[in-house]
Amino acid sequence: MAPWRQRASATRFRLLVFQAARVHHHFYGEEAIWQGVTYNEPRYYPEAITDHALDFLGQAGARPFFLYVGYNGPYGLDLDMLTGHRNRHTAYYADKKLRCFPREDAHPWLRMYRDRIKNETAMRSYACAVSGVDDGVGAILDALAVRNLDRTQLSYSPPTTVCVRTSRDVGDG
Repeated sequence: MAPWRQRASATRFRLLVFQAARVHHHFYGEEAIWQGVTYNEPRYYPEAITDHALDFLGQAGARPFFLYVGYNGPYGLDLDMLTGHRNRHTAYYADKKLRCFPREDAHPWLRMYRDRIKNETAMRSYACAVSGVDDGVGAILDALAVRNLDRTQLSYSPPTTVCVRTSRDVGDG
């Protein structure tokens, strides 16, 4: 077992789930670790992460708690960018132009990922991934509100990614 896995599994956390690999290439069929057991997660990974977070909230009770939800997306460099993220938003984005996405030539630093730059499938896939994480965060916020914890402090930080333009450039979604 890798040292970072040993450290994580030796903690005093009551519930622990994380991706088994340090680097992920797909959002489906990835190996995961739940409560110290490695398994193959068949679902869309952000949905599985949300479900585990909701399970935790359901068990948290009235005691103070800390919940870290580490979504693995949106991530603009995964291999699913070229085939498309498959979640409930796929049909919605299927015909969108997504003018908010940059269409400049790839920066030399991104030479390995040129196939994702100016690629309509990759743009739609990224939009699906963003919306998928938004669904998960919304479900967690709803669960907090049901428990009268809607004043809970939250922080959000996305993973490294290929981003869209600034909000002033967004026009047609």
